[in-house]
Amino acid sequence: MKKDSDMVSELERLRRRVADLEDALAREKEECDGLAIQYEETQRSLREYSSALEERVKELACLYGFSSLVERQDLDPGQIMQGTVELMPPGWHYSEITCARIIYGQDEYRSADFEATSWGLVREIRVRGEMAGSVEVYYRERRPDKDEGPFLREERVLIDAIADGLGRMIEHRGMEEALRESEEKYRLIYDFTGEAIYTYDTELRIIGVNKIACELIGYSEEEILGRNALELGILHPDDIERTMVDIQRLYQGEVVNDELRFIRRDGSVAIGDVTGAPLYDREGKVIAFTNVARDVTESKKAEEALLESEEKFRGIVEQSSDGIVLVDREGVIVEWNRAQERIVGIEREEALGKFLWDVQFGLALEEMRTPQMYESLKRMILDSRGVERAKWFGQAYENEIRRPDGQHHIIESVVFPISTREGNLIGSIIRDITEAKRSEEELKRINRELDAYAYVVSHDLRGPVSIVISASRALQEMLQRPIDEENARQLARAAEIIESSADSSRRLIEDLLSLAQAGQLSEEVTEVDVEEVVRRVLREKAGPIKDMGVRVVLSGDLDRVAADPTHVYQLFSNLIANALAYNDSPEPSVTIGCEKTGEGSNRYWVWDNGSGIAPEDLDKIFNPLFKGKEGGTGIGLSIVKKVVDVYGGEIRVYNDAGARFEFTLGGSST
Repeated sequence: MKKDSDMVSELERLRRRVADLEDALAREKEECDGLAIQYEETQRSLREYSSALEERVKELACLYGFSSLVERQDLDPGQIMQGTVELMPPGWHYSEITCARIIYGQDEYRSADFEATSWGLVREIRVRGEMAGSVEVYYRERRPDKDEGPFLREERVLIDAIADGLGRMIEHRGMEEALRESEEKYRLIYDFTGEAIYTYDTELRIIGVNKIACELIGYSEEEILGRNALELGILHPDDIERTMVDIQRLYQGEVVNDELRFIRRDGSVAIGDVTGAPLYDREGKVIAFTNVARDVTESKKAEEALLESEEKFRGIVEQSSDGIVLVDREGVIVEWNRAQERIVGIEREEALGKFLWDVQFGLALEEMRTPQMYESLKRMILDSRGVERAKWFGQAYENEIRRPDGQHHIIESVVFPISTREGNLIGSIIRDITEAKRSEEELKRINRELDAYAYVVSHDLRGPVSIVISASRALQEMLQRPIDEENARQLARAAEIIESSADSSRRLIEDLLSLAQAGQLSEEVTEVDVEEVVRRVLREKAGPIKDMGVRVVLSGDLDRVAADPTHVYQLFSNLIANALAYNDSPEPSVTIGCEKTGEGSNRYWVWDNGSGIAPEDLDKIFNPLFKGKEGGTGIGLSIVKKVVDVYGGEIRVYNDAGARFEFTLGGSST
């Protein structure tokens, strides 16, 4: 029994041992699972770190390459920028779809397969605080968002570093270039300045001389250096005493200016405007002197030539038929020639010293004079000062002005800069194109008339021509028949139709020729007795006057006019014919009269007592080929208007118990 109980106890102990082992195994398994998870986390972290490290390596490689480019003195800025855009794509995370661009001023540098997309980083290139360009990186395809869109925070730092580095490179290169230019300028100023420079020590031995100084006196540098300035013999003997006084003043630290005579090697004399100044060491002790001499012999000749040139310029300005205006830097008028006086009606003395915008504003049309226009004129003129180019320079502008005497003129002006030592000033050339514009408008009007003539003539001639053709065909048919009484009558009728149609065409052509001649100023201008012309017209129209029972009245002295007799005849012949043709009064009358206007011209009228002109036709009555109710060619009144226009007169028509035509013509010169 004891043995059995011992076995039970041992079995129970073994069971407990197994349970403990199982618990220990479970704990070990749990620890192993934890270690496995920790291992996986460590592996992922290592992969992420490795990837990040790779990115940093790419970024550092890009930055290192960029730094190496910037440090290369054999490359110009353009080559450095092109090299930079080629370095940048490999430095980004998705390098296979990365492209880059650098813009600097008007230049642009791109990597291969560049494409500006919506996934990009852009940074400004700033030079001395001002934006000078930009650095841009783009992904050509969409990628998941990271720190800044699809880009890493470190990539933003990288592009910032590149943009900053380019800005510093440009500044540094600019300073190096400026330093080189400064050194070169200093050497050029000394060696090739337009003035002679002599440097001599306190013993008056020449220790420095430039090329111009040698040319001025005709000696080589070797012949001058080390020689005493007074013993060299280049100073005029009569100026040596005054020169010694100047040297004493130099010893005392003064800057002196004097006009001295130089004796050239060939014995000729040159006059120099000399400025001398002492040179000091660090302790402030005078150790040498420098003289800058300007050869005023030639400059005085130049001054004389300039005076002569100014006189020629003055002559050209005054003789010019175009207005010329010059304005100084403050916008004040300093030149106003006689042609300008004539064009705008303002005298030179009145314009000089005034601001140009004030004068321009005063010449503007009343409806244009606004505060905004005044400020615009002023700003345009002031902004043009010192400017070499402006959009309005050299351009011809047309403008209508109102002169002080009330006359309206159209002017064409061209503004241009004038280069002076004080900067660019403003000049303008003004031309009166009033008559040219009137001629242009007259040409347009004539072209419109010609269009109307072509249309109406083709229309009016088509009818008679068609009738002639039809009648001719009828004649041909009738001539093939036996000639009897009826056929002969039809033949005669056809011949009458042809004659009538041909006569209508003839009258139209003759009227058109009269209209064309009426618009031309004849060379046969003479003194014409108007009453004699009127009585001739009345005799020619005696038949219609008698048949209609028209009473004709000549009111007052019809005077004489300076004109072509044919033009005067055309005037009264057409107006009297019109008064007879359209007078529907039971007791018709026509009055022809004249009165002096007091302005050297006569006002004439032809007045009938008919029913007048329809109101809607009053503004059309002088239009070429406008036909009234009685038919006709419609050219007669157009001839009247053209004749009056040729002599600068005016004509109008209105209803006053009948149709009344009034026109002006210049009186006789005798």
